[in-house]
Amino acid sequence: MLAPLHFFRMEFLDEFEDAKAALACRFYAADLMRFLEYDDKGQFYTVVQKALTSCTLTQMPVCQHFRPIYISGTHGIYIDYRLSIMACRLIIMNADSNRHAVAKAQALLARQR
Repeated sequence: MLAPLHFFRMEFLDEFEDAKAALACRFYAADLMRFLEYDDKGQFYTVVQKALTSCTLTQMPVCQHFRPIYISGTHGIYIDYRLSIMACRLIIMNADSNRHAVAKAQALLARQR
């Protein structure tokens, strides 16, 4: 028999939702950057910002699709993102289609529809 809903603390439900969102974000922006053959992090993160804007304007919960993480590297600490599949798609859609790898990824997305 299931316990009535009022037995659950709201904090537990919030923690559960956060954990579920974290599991959905199984890709990394840095990996997607390499896959799309971007050499310049600045250019790529401009694309990420466009994708974040698209997510916000369509009222999708940004925190469920883009989870910022901080990585320590040889040149200091930098930001990366854990991404959901939706975030990956938004980034691919907003990337520069003049790049061969991006054009191929966009065509692949179009075929999946």
